[in-house]
Amino acid sequence: ETRQWAGLMKQAERLGAQIVAVGDTEQLNSIGAGKEFSDWQRHGLAETVRMDESVRQRTDYAKEVAQAAQAGRFEEAFAIMAEAGKLHITSLEQATTAIAERIAAGEDAVFSAMKNSTRTDIINAVDSLRGDQAGVTIRAAMPVATNESDRRYFGSYKEGNIVLVNGEIEGFKKGERLTIQGGSHENNSVTFLREDGSRASLNMFEHGRSLSQYSISEQTFHVGDQIAYTKNINTKEGTELSIRNSIRGTVKSINEQAGTFVVENEAGKITQHRDGDFITRADALTV
Repeated sequence: ETRQWAGLMKQAERLGAQIVAVGDTEQLNSIGAGKEFSDWQRHGLAETVRMDESVRQRTDYAKEVAQAAQAGRFEEAFAIMAEAGKLHITSLEQATTAIAERIAAGEDAVFSAMKNSTRTDIINAVDSLRGDQAGVTIRAAMPVATNESDRRYFGSYKEGNIVLVNGEIEGFKKGERLTIQGGSHENNSVTFLREDGSRASLNMFEHGRSLSQYSISEQTFHVGDQIAYTKNINTKEGTELSIRNSIRGTVKSINEQAGTFVVENEAGKITQHRDGDFITRADALTV
């Protein structure tokens, strides 16, 4: 926003530094006033270099699809996908069944869903195909997608979810885990249950920026299931074990009696998990 840019430019001028801004003029505008990134380019106030070569796609096929889509030629992009046998048009129910069958058969692939409900349907279908395979059920924590405006409004906090303190709040420790108990529109506050059993209320306008919200859902993990971590564990042990958000792995063993399971992640590290951990089934993921 304009005020933030003004402060940054004053600092750069004072230090004799240059500012290099990287972004996309088509992205959502800032919450505050101003659209400096696009204004600079539109009025010729800064030297502009356009990065229009994609290095994410590695095959000629993927590059052709990406170039057509980026240019707005979506029919052409779909035609390229269909010619390569990569496009299948079917009903959601049929797609869910077909994907579940491929996952249950052990296919090494990543399946994406547009909605979390579809992702859940796929995972449930996989479990049905596997029958009575032994598993461990835990309450797993997944991040709730919120922007800065959401975090400062009490109505964005759902009872039963948890939040982690990731900023400075007097009387709270960084990393402290709080359970949402309810909220009040009168003073825009949310009441939390702390780990020691006490309750505390925080004004979201003042402290919402320092909180990250996670939903809690029961998930069952079986040997062979794909998983993904849903939070960076920034301890020495977490770093050594490569426990980082979105890192994937495979369940190697379960202990039904203890309610725990062991994962080997894509970095080759072994991690153990239990109720309340930041982890999710990754047979299918949302995009």
